[in-house]
Amino acid sequence: MVPEAVLVVFAKLPVPGRAKTRLASTVGAEAAAHFYKLCAQLIFYEAHSCDVAQAMLCCSTSEEVEDMQQWLSKNNTPMVVSPQLQAPDLGQRMLAAMTHAAGIAKSQPIAPAARTAASQQAAPAAGQHVATVDRNAAAIGAATTCSRAVYACNCGSTSCAAVLVVGTDIPDLSAAVINAAVCALAHYDMVLGPARDGGFYLLGLRVQTLLTADVQAGKLFEGVTWSTASVLQRTAAAAVQLDVKLAPLDTLPILRDIDTLVDLRSWLADCQVRVPNGEQQQQQHSPCQQRQQQQQQQ
Repeated sequence: MVPEAVLVVFAKLPVPGRAKTRLASTVGAEAAAHFYKLCAQLIFYEAHSCDVAQAMLCCSTSEEVEDMQQWLSKNNTPMVVSPQLQAPDLGQRMLAAMTHAAGIAKSQPIAPAARTAASQQAAPAAGQHVATVDRNAAAIGAATTCSRAVYACNCGSTSCAAVLVVGTDIPDLSAAVINAAVCALAHYDMVLGPARDGGFYLLGLRVQTLLTADVQAGKLFEGVTWSTASVLQRTAAAAVQLDVKLAPLDTLPILRDIDTLVDLRSWLADCQVRVPNGEQQQQQHSPCQQRQQQQQQQ
């Protein structure tokens, strides 16, 4: 049985002046919003095409719900859309969204076959995930064919009920990485996707862990200062203190979220290193794949 999971995608409308404001300070509001739109649409496609998780979207406010549904429909990636909790703390908003998703997942299911069929229509063209930002960043204007680390898994008969949350500014996030996170939650209570800046781009929890009193009370994020280089390590330390069985931090690949022009340039440089002359990096195997191979050998 494939593990049952719900994937919550945090997103906002690509409105100039509201999307990617730190990037906009150097490249302009229109260009930053356009890049965010392309990046978000890529994430929508990857989330929607994931066979082991039902994707749902969490937008900034209730006023955005209808426009977000229209955006998803035009992108051929329909999902259930709900507004975020109106709270200043990111941890509170994530926990509220994950708890809400766990409650409505079975009442509004989307069949995997239907998700896959729609997603195939929405597949982005090669290089579409990089936008021309502005005249001050000529290097960023080149489309790339950046490869993604392939993390696929087959968890056999093991099943788990889990909820995951991701953002929409991680251009290397793929369905395969999401699959690996779900696979990890068949063996652990919690999984984190480490970001290059010291934060995390993915948080996954088993539902039974998510609904514990300590986690619901926000203790998983006690002492965490968001948007700092210590977010990942402090969250991992809190999980240990709460006796939450955390998957090794190298379970998922380190990915880069794009907040600034420096981030964007660094990401493009990473792509060129990983894919010299357009050749894809050799396929990597997730811990789940490695475990399965070991079992087969035995």
